[in-house]
Amino acid sequence: MIDAYDEIFDQSKELEDKILQSRIIKHDFSESMLEKENAFELIRHTINLKQDLINEQDNLIYKYQNKSASMINGEINRLLPSLRKRCEDAGVTITEPKVQGAFSFDDNSANNNQYGFGFTAYDGFWPNIDKAEANLLGLQSAIIKELVDFISTATNGNSLKLYSIKREAVGDTDKKYIGTEEVSASNLKLFGSLKNVKSLLFEVKFLGKTNQARTFLNQLRPPYCIINFSSFRKTEDKSNELDDGFISSSRADKKTDILPIIHDIDSQFTFVFEYIYRIDYSTEKLFQALKNHFSNKEIESKFLEDIKNGLN
Repeated sequence: MIDAYDEIFDQSKELEDKILQSRIIKHDFSESMLEKENAFELIRHTINLKQDLINEQDNLIYKYQNKSASMINGEINRLLPSLRKRCEDAGVTITEPKVQGAFSFDDNSANNNQYGFGFTAYDGFWPNIDKAEANLLGLQSAIIKELVDFISTATNGNSLKLYSIKREAVGDTDKKYIGTEEVSASNLKLFGSLKNVKSLLFEVKFLGKTNQARTFLNQLRPPYCIINFSSFRKTEDKSNELDDGFISSSRADKKTDILPIIHDIDSQFTFVFEYIYRIDYSTEKLFQALKNHFSNKEIESKFLEDIKNGLN
């Protein structure tokens, strides 16, 4: 009788252990399925983010990867006079602003027919520069050509005063010659500071109307990424007020309570943005990062295979 009891007890204990193991397996399975879904979402969002930022269809990097330095030199020298003509035809005045206190506004400055659009140092001069750096200069020249097209389109049939286009130095040689046309990256959080992301920084400053700034902004779609924006309104008394440039506001007349007519007064607009031209990563690298997560290689293999299938 005692032996039979002990046998039943042992069987019961064994059954309890199996039930416990089953519950553990069920819990682990649920956790692994959740981790698989999270990993899938992470990879999918990463892929979508890369595609959105790089915008391969419109990205100009694919035109400037294997050109000779002399070819880039010729392109820049031909580009500068064509950009000046493009601005002239569109009613864009290229001018150096007069400084007035903390802000700068132009009064009657003459059109600058020698403006270099960030490449003044290379207008008729070309240093000994390596091919990789030259190709980045070529990429910048193509981007600035596109920016000048955006600015010309933004005139909307009215005049606009272009104060400056500044760019990032692309190498040690360029750093020696870029001078005052180099954009400052201080206190800016940039995509280009991230690992495996390559970008170029630009600044565009002009004097114009709110609708012109809005039109210009609307054309800065990826791979352009806006980093900073500021505007300062030119008031009748020559003082300057901070203005967001995109929201119209008015003050009621204290005596009559009649709202005054809103005039779109000229404002100085400054846009700082990056051009994302390369993101060095692949889905295979993401899969590699997920490996060694499981002690069971068969489960790991099935896990990664399910994610790959889910992405197709």
